[in-house]
Amino acid sequence: MTVRNGRDYMVSPILKWPGGKFRLSGHVFDKIVEREEVYGEDWHVRTGQRYHEPFTGAGGMYLGLRKRGLLNSRKKTFLSDLSFHLSTTLEAIQGDSWTEVSGLLGEIKDDYLEALKTELEPRLRNGRPLEERFYYRKRKRFNELYDYIVNGSKSKPDVIEFAALMVFLNKVGYNGIWRVNSSGYYNVPEGESASYNNVHEHDKLRGVHHALKD
Repeated sequence: MTVRNGRDYMVSPILKWPGGKFRLSGHVFDKIVEREEVYGEDWHVRTGQRYHEPFTGAGGMYLGLRKRGLLNSRKKTFLSDLSFHLSTTLEAIQGDSWTEVSGLLGEIKDDYLEALKTELEPRLRNGRPLEERFYYRKRKRFNELYDYIVNGSKSKPDVIEFAALMVFLNKVGYNGIWRVNSSGYYNVPEGESASYNNVHEHDKLRGVHHALKD
């Protein structure tokens, strides 16, 4: 993924990701400033230079360093990650279809909250088979979309739905864990939360879009 360095957006990652470094980026910045003052080292990415991040994850380090003004080059930034699910989702948010991702995510959240009125929380599921619950039906659909996309059927509607479902599952899955099996299928169980306000954060999605787009 290539990113144009431009305006600064005070934004945090849209996904919770193993090894996320958004909070750590402040400590890294302080150390960079300290080394500049003590040793005269300049770690800023300036005009003519390019920032590469090979293990981007949800983008916490990139967003944190950008937020603090360390990335000032006009050259495009290169962000990459081995996770197909993650890269596909961030590319969808980076593109102009981010508003469609956000709109669909909002609908999924509303439908989930409506479903919980009858399904109740996972621990109070009334003996209903797990596969009948809204979360598990969406998890199954997400894995179906993974098959379609990874095998070359990368239609725009499929990618939009895939990205929206990934954010939803990441927010609602147990303890924010991200895990896939050897076939690439997401298999985290449903979590329990007293609040689902962070499932759909339109302003944060817009901020991440601009941070990746500009």
